[in-house]
Amino acid sequence: MKTPFLVFSLHILAVSALYCQLNTSHNHLRAGDVLIKQQVEYTDPGEPGKNIIWDFSKVKTINDRYTLTYSLPPLQGDSLYRLGSGRYKKTDEAAHSLIVGTEHNTMYYYRMTGDSLLQTGHENPTIQLEYTRPLVHMAYPLNYGQTIASGYRSKGLYSGTVDMQSQGTVVTTADAYGKLVLPDGDTLNPVLRVKTVQTILATDENSQDKGKALETCRWYSKGYRYPVFETVRNINLGDSTEIFSTAFFFPPQDHLY
Repeated sequence: MKTPFLVFSLHILAVSALYCQLNTSHNHLRAGDVLIKQQVEYTDPGEPGKNIIWDFSKVKTINDRYTLTYSLPPLQGDSLYRLGSGRYKKTDEAAHSLIVGTEHNTMYYYRMTGDSLLQTGHENPTIQLEYTRPLVHMAYPLNYGQTIASGYRSKGLYSGTVDMQSQGTVVTTADAYGKLVLPDGDTLNPVLRVKTVQTILATDENSQDKGKALETCRWYSKGYRYPVFETVRNINLGDSTEIFSTAFFFPPQDHLY
């Protein structure tokens, strides 16, 4: 028989995990939203688990302000949305099912189908890339302990002349929850950490490149549609050497919906 204290403790754990659930009602991308990001120094995201305290209050700011905006794709005529190389009938698409995210002169293309948010490509003045097998960016709902795994393929052009092709896997896990101390000193509780590992492999069988892995951790808090903190790390799969690492702080008061 469980003691009252144990029953209460188990209830608190269950409620904390439930409050951190990501779902389409509260976390799906919305056209018109604007986020202010701060690039900060990379900090080890730590191990997965329950009731973890992440203290990012001491991280130093590298770039104190730039903008991430979400918008609808442009219309071609009156009836077709143009999302990268894709064309979609306006009458066939639900509200906010097609979204363009723009930051650092790069446009990222997203499409919501069923319970999955797909990334269909991205482009900037140097690179045009299309996912011929779309990359699953997120699937809803996502609770602590759940994992989403899928494959993808891409093709594109670099500088308008050099062909690019790759393939790989994307594994996303809601692997931890707890309390987050932000760079501005505020504390959020509970938060859910979502870890994504994307492998990037060349399709050329004769390539000597062993591939790369992009590891991203995002922290979400109830009441905010987007993450409040993010770490990014890119490594070589051949020897596990780090190519680059960075982190971003999304001040909650600068989430403009």
